[in-house]
Amino acid sequence: MTATQIDRGSTETTTVYTEGPDLVMERVFDAPRELIWKVMTDPERITNWWGPHGYTTTVEEMDVRPGGRWRFIQHTTAGEDIPFKGEYLEVVPPERVVQTFIFDVEPFNTEAAITTLTLEDLGGRTKVT
Repeated sequence: MTATQIDRGSTETTTVYTEGPDLVMERVFDAPRELIWKVMTDPERITNWWGPHGYTTTVEEMDVRPGGRWRFIQHTTAGEDIPFKGEYLEVVPPERVVQTFIFDVEPFNTEAAITTLTLEDLGGRTKVT
């Protein structure tokens, strides 16, 4: 495993590495797991952070339950709209979400990636993988 530390302009770092065909990212947040869970599963809160700096996000659908669907539109600084969508496969509050992730633009929207989000309680801090 080769890990890369990415400085995000704070005292925290994000670690990125591969495990076989999987890309793994880890970050520790100075916030309790329940708060991180809310920020990642509440449609009103997710728009505050989802996507690159300077972009805005519109949540068209976000039904966080197994079988529920999500669809977000990122609005770029150049005025372009970039749609993403998926389905929630597994939801275990406040620990884990497994979902499909599709870049919803032809011809790329025929393949879905599976993303797994885990939140580890570190006693007032949270490790997100």
